[in-house]
Amino acid sequence: MKTIKSLVISGLVLALVLGTLPACKRKITGQPDPLGPSSVGVVLNITSTLNAIFAGTQRQSTTISAVLKKFDGTPIGGKTVYFQIGDEAGNKLMSPPGFFDGNQTVSSRVTDSAGNVSVNYHGPLSYEIANNLDIYIWATVAWEGAQSIIASTPVQIISDPLTLRVNTIAVPNVLFAGKSRDISTISVRVLTSSSVPLGGISVFFEIMDKDGEQRLPFGFFENNNAVAEKVTDANGSVSVVYYGPLAKELQAYNQEIQIRATASISGSFDQPSQSDGAHILLIADATALNFKADAYPSTLYAGTPRPESQIKTLATYEGAPISNRKVFFTIVQGPGFFSGNRTMAVVLTDAEGVATITYFGPTLDEIAYTQDVRILAQLETSFSDHKSPPFPEDQDSPASYRYIDIRIVRQ
Repeated sequence: MKTIKSLVISGLVLALVLGTLPACKRKITGQPDPLGPSSVGVVLNITSTLNAIFAGTQRQSTTISAVLKKFDGTPIGGKTVYFQIGDEAGNKLMSPPGFFDGNQTVSSRVTDSAGNVSVNYHGPLSYEIANNLDIYIWATVAWEGAQSIIASTPVQIISDPLTLRVNTIAVPNVLFAGKSRDISTISVRVLTSSSVPLGGISVFFEIMDKDGEQRLPFGFFENNNAVAEKVTDANGSVSVVYYGPLAKELQAYNQEIQIRATASISGSFDQPSQSDGAHILLIADATALNFKADAYPSTLYAGTPRPESQIKTLATYEGAPISNRKVFFTIVQGPGFFSGNRTMAVVLTDAEGVATITYFGPTLDEIAYTQDVRILAQLETSFSDHKSPPFPEDQDSPASYRYIDIRIVRQ
């Protein structure tokens, strides 16, 4: 979040109201008055790479960037920008927490040819502040006479690690243990209690039992690691790839695991702050896998325009939907096509375990008689015996593929 202000100080005490609005809400409907103060046509925009940092055993830093441009977007180079630490009203803090490069409480930089300038702000240590606090980094450019252009950006400083929130999800959350390793992407977002994203925070990932009490040897993270460490970006986000176990490693027993994500302010796994877990079901026994498919409608009449049918599949395991899994659709017999004039297509199951695709049948002049169309729908799994033809005709089979028959009637 950034705040932009443009203030003009003169003998007439003229305040520029439009400059006090945040950049994301600011609206300018006309050109600056050519007879007014020259700073009216100048905009100073300031941002921070991290708008929330932690006060821990090491100083966390964020880069403060500013750009100075004319109202029409022309950059202004060669101007000195002064940075200082203040409160929301712009008052300079007498004993400011943290400092800029060189241990300075006030820093100056000269804009380059693109109007850009930046400085690093280094936050306080944990013992230097008692509570969470909000500061503002103010940037000031001296203009003509007594005029100045001012802008600010907020930085939230967190001293209490208990205010940390960690949100973890696994996609997909059902993996099949077969002859190859199935994968899931574990995504984490680290926020403050006020939903401000936290960048630069170390997050440790572990493979635990469903209750999060002990580690399990089922699968691994990238580079065959049992524990993975990642650092959140400016949006407080980070992700890691989990590789599930092989069927022989589960020994025919299904297993529910938890991928635990632990955020650490200090960057040390021995000093955690907050944790959250995403559960994944590992399937070794496919007998409880249920895959249904049907066509709506299953009888089409060739004519003009081209007839259509919705092919829908439902994937569940012990009644629970299997989401975000690929379903492969193939027209194995008869005319017609899917979108893009394709005879093969791939669709992901939604949160309800449903995958839907539209089949386009032939027109009246494309067929000479009534025909039957057969479409194969196959759920992506790691079971090699479910992937190779010939496919069974038994629709009650627990296998991960189904045939859908459609009759095309020529009237």
